Amino acid sequence: MQVAVQKEVQFYDDRLTAVRADDDAIYVSVTEVCGVLGLGAAAQRRRIEEHDVLGEGLARLTIETAGGPQSVYMLRHDLVPLWLAGVQGRAVREDVRPKLKQ
Repeated sequence: MQVAVQKEVQFYDDRLTAVRADDDAIYVSVTEVCGVLGLGAAAQRRRIEEHDVLGEGLARLTIETAGGPQSVYMLRHDLVPLWLAGVQGRAVREDVRPKLKQ
């Protein structure tokens, strides 16, 4: 799968990378969402991969970054609420818990 369009999108008070892939679906960077919420990206990626539904929406795509092209794990945008619903509030720092609840 290839990236057709890449954009920065507003995610509440933060900016995240989103792409439209050649399958016409929109994906967001797992690492960036984890960074915003203070979650460990590797552990969350494994959790997504092991989930029957979420795993189907996980893709490794190459995006453009300031440091050049990078291969990153991205999750189909319609699955982000399901993923975040499974994150325990106590797993994130107290100062970012309101973001998780949003």
